[in-house]
Amino acid sequence: MTAQKKAAFILALTASIAATAPARADDRAALIDFFAARGCAIGPATRDAAIAEGFSAEFIDAVALAEAQINGATKTGAWLVLAPESCTIRMPDVSSRMKVEDEDVGPVFTASEEDAELGYDGCYASASLFETVQQSRGWDPDTANEEYIRFVAENLISKQLSFYSDSPLSTPPGLMLTTGPCADFPGIKDVRESQNFLAANFDPILRRMMTENMCEDISVGLYLDINELSGLKPGTRTTNAWTSFEAVLIGMGAGWYEGMSATEKGVPRPPLCHYAETGASDAQ
Repeated sequence: MTAQKKAAFILALTASIAATAPARADDRAALIDFFAARGCAIGPATRDAAIAEGFSAEFIDAVALAEAQINGATKTGAWLVLAPESCTIRMPDVSSRMKVEDEDVGPVFTASEEDAELGYDGCYASASLFETVQQSRGWDPDTANEEYIRFVAENLISKQLSFYSDSPLSTPPGLMLTTGPCADFPGIKDVRESQNFLAANFDPILRRMMTENMCEDISVGLYLDINELSGLKPGTRTTNAWTSFEAVLIGMGAGWYEGMSATEKGVPRPPLCHYAETGASDAQ
C-alpha cells in the first residue's frame, strides 16, 4: 500500500468511526436534557445511564464540574442537583408492562357505595393490583413490585391515575382511575386541576422536598403540606393534599429510591431529599 493510499485508508476509517460514534457525546444541551428527566441529578446511577446513552464520562464530569459552580446547584453526598437556571426537572420517562386496559388491571378499578358514602366518588382499586398481576402473570414478587410501581408512576404522569383527597387527615381509599366512565363524577374538575398542578410544578415541588427531607431519615416522610405548595407557579392550584406523595410515587417508579424491592422499602436519593453531609461533589 502506497503512502497516499494508506493515508486515504486511515482518513476513511476515521470518518467511519466518527459516523458510528454517539452523536451526542459532547452535546451539552442534550446532556442537560437527559438529566432533566432524571431529577436534574448527576450521581452514580444517572452518570452510568448517561454513559450508556452515549455521552463520554470525561464530558459528563466536565459539565458537572462547571455546573457545580453555578449559584443554586446543590452538592449533597455523591450527587449534584443542577441549578434551576440550568435544568428544569421534568416528569421522568417511565413505562410498565401493566396497562390500564389490560384485562387483569382495568376491572380492578370499581366504584363502591361505601367509598361514595365517605365522600370518595369515582373508581378505586378494589383489590391489590400487586397481588392480582403476580397471580395472573406468574411474576415473582420483585418483578410484580417493580412493574406495579412503574405502572403507578406511568399513569400518574399520563393523568390516568390519581391519589386524591382534599384532606391530609383522610387517606384516599386507593388509586383513582380518571379515564373513561370512571371520570364521570362531580369532583373530577378538582382532580384534573390537581393533576395539571403537579405537572406544571414538578420542578419546584421536587426542589422543595429536597430541601426539607434528609435521605438518611426516611421516618420523616416525603410530604409537603398543601399550604406549602400554594403559589409555586402563578395561575395553578391544587386541592389534593397528597400532591407531594404523588411526586414521591413517580420518583419511586423512576428509580429514585435505592434498594427497593418487594420486601425492602428502599431509601430515597436526590432530588427527593438531601444528605446530612454536603460538600464537593464526588459524582465523578
